[in-house]
Amino acid sequence: IWLERIPADRFPFPLDRVAIQKRLEALCEEIRSDSGNVYSPEALVEAFLAVATSHLATAINTVSTRQGMDPRDYALVAFGGAASQVVCSVADQLEMSTILIHPYASLLSAYGIGHSAIRRIVQQHVDRMWDAESKDDVIATWNTLRHTALKQLPPEISGDVTWIYRMWMAVEGTDQNLLLVLPAGWESTQGDSVEDPLEMITDLFWESYETRFGHRIDRPLRLQSLELEVCLSSAESATMYEAWDEDEVIGIGPCVVPLEDTVLWLESGWSA
Repeated sequence: IWLERIPADRFPFPLDRVAIQKRLEALCEEIRSDSGNVYSPEALVEAFLAVATSHLATAINTVSTRQGMDPRDYALVAFGGAASQVVCSVADQLEMSTILIHPYASLLSAYGIGHSAIRRIVQQHVDRMWDAESKDDVIATWNTLRHTALKQLPPEISGDVTWIYRMWMAVEGTDQNLLLVLPAGWESTQGDSVEDPLEMITDLFWESYETRFGHRIDRPLRLQSLELEVCLSSAESATMYEAWDEDEVIGIGPCVVPLEDTVLWLESGWSA
């Protein structure tokens, strides 16, 4: 704001530049008293930005080179509220020549949350033998968990509901629990189904056990706990936006480029 890289008139409330000036002048005086270095408010803010962008560039460079990639061979994608303000400076330090900015670059997290699936997870500790007698009790517990999970979903939101059933089981006399994710639609195999859930889940456990340990133990199984996850997908699909026309120039740096939902600061040598 002090460097006038964000238009003050785009805020729904007035910005107090006088308060900003007083605080910056106080910091300049504090630095002068402690170190003898003299800064103007503008120079101090520029120094703050230089430190911030240097840290960002160093982090990107470290992660990229560690994976054997040269940042100069790629485009820098900007996202987050402040990204469009510093992305040109970060790209300069990384010697990158291309930057990609989504029209909703400053809103992607909130925008994504608004279109993401809503999930709720409920659990129930059981700790009993896994046999024909416990099977009926487990199915009753699943039904109770379904009811509990549905009550946790926002009633005003509609969409497709999917269920994920998980069970923690172990060989009797051992403490090595295995997580089983039941196949989609397993609950529909009850009643007049050809496959018995008891047999299906038991086979699923031993398949997972033998894959992990390479053998099977002739012992009964113990069910430790149940977990049910309900997923409510968004009924509204996310809107896709067309990219800007590559031949259209909306700004040549150094300048401020107000966009619909963010403000881009173009450094000298950059154009958009």
